[in-house]
Amino acid sequence: EKVPVAPNTTLREVLSAACTKRGLDVATRGLRHGRTRKHLDLSITFRLSGLDNNALIEVVEDGHTAPRGSSQAPCRVAVQLESGDRRTGSLGDESSL
Repeated sequence: EKVPVAPNTTLREVLSAACTKRGLDVATRGLRHGRTRKHLDLSITFRLSGLDNNALIEVVEDGHTAPRGSSQAPCRVAVQLESGDRRTGSLGDESSL
């Protein structure tokens, strides 16, 4: 099935539209490039994904993603300040910068 996308559409929105058309649960699915078989990052936009127009994308069971609400390892973040100092810290996946 074709899912129309704009350049600023995120791949998560593409997945949501495809799952809605097929009646699938978005939380347990992911996207994979049909030719390279590579799993796609759902947080990026179509423009930045490197995908060609009319690319074949598959909706697949996403076994490598933890279900929502489960605990995940903290993400380590480093920030370089204007003064040249560098600060590091660990953040949970619920945090925003």
